[in-house]
Amino acid sequence: FHLELDYMTISTYGDGRAVSQPKVVMDIDVSRTSLEGRHIVLLDDLVDTGATAAFAGELLMARGAEVVDVATLANKNTVRDPRFMEFPGEVISCFEVPDVWITGMGMDDSRVAPEGNRWLPYIAVARDL
Repeated sequence: FHLELDYMTISTYGDGRAVSQPKVVMDIDVSRTSLEGRHIVLLDDLVDTGATAAFAGELLMARGAEVVDVATLANKNTVRDPRFMEFPGEVISCFEVPDVWITGMGMDDSRVAPEGNRWLPYIAVARDL
């Protein structure tokens, strides 16, 4: 068992709460990390609609990954993106959250400020402003 760690950043929300098309902000360095035939585990703070996870999974599979699973801190109980409903990998979460905007422990509320509440040491429901 040989673990390799690499990073990619995908943005879906931009500067607010309006959902946009997922886009790659920082990509994996494919010159040093081969995905061919690999079992990939995506780590994510929150699965909301699943659009970001589905986008990342499709991208990684297109690059040769054999399996893509998702491990997430929180799984939101909400309407799912149709692409996520067809997601072939496993989705493992620590806990489920209701369909509200949550913040803290890495999740921000950009209405408050850039990176607003991201570094709270707990998870909270964001208030309406």
